[in-house]
Amino acid sequence: MCDLSKDYARAPHNAFGHPEWKRVGTGFGDHVYDERTLLRAGSMSRELHLREQGWSLTELLAVLAIMGILALLAGPSYQTMAARVQARSATSEIASELRLARQLAMARRERLRVTFDREARTITLRRGDAEEILHVYRYADKGVVVEEPTAGPELLFHPSGRAATPTTIRVQDSQGRETTFTVSITGRVSIS
Repeated sequence: MCDLSKDYARAPHNAFGHPEWKRVGTGFGDHVYDERTLLRAGSMSRELHLREQGWSLTELLAVLAIMGILALLAGPSYQTMAARVQARSATSEIASELRLARQLAMARRERLRVTFDREARTITLRRGDAEEILHVYRYADKGVVVEEPTAGPELLFHPSGRAATPTTIRVQDSQGRETTFTVSITGRVSIS
């Protein structure tokens, strides 16, 4: 809807205070319109144009269908990527647990035992000579399977930081991909 009061205020006024509307030709035959009529028609066409900028139901359904197809295509690759990231994270955390055990053995100047419990899905750090538990890492909710280390379920770190025996540990994610890390005789932990 057009606001004529604004048009009235903008129009030049004559000596009597009345607006002086100019006659404007449109080029369509002998019809002549004044400025007020053209302003009103212009603002109405702007309002119609604004009303017509919405989407139709067909366009909206087409966009939703395309988005649904893209979501179906992206779903499996997202799950694969999430499983890979989760396995990588769990592997890094397990390697960190072993590095922590080595560092604590050197700092405390005592032997420390790392026990892998496949049933409970935990890695437990204990003092070498006692049953005192120093730390427990749980990986049951990580979506990975940790195989038993090649040297057995227990790994021993000496006060020098050396491992009693070198070992290799394999971690599998839910997609079957495997990550391996090793503990060398020097106690160094590396992911391969």
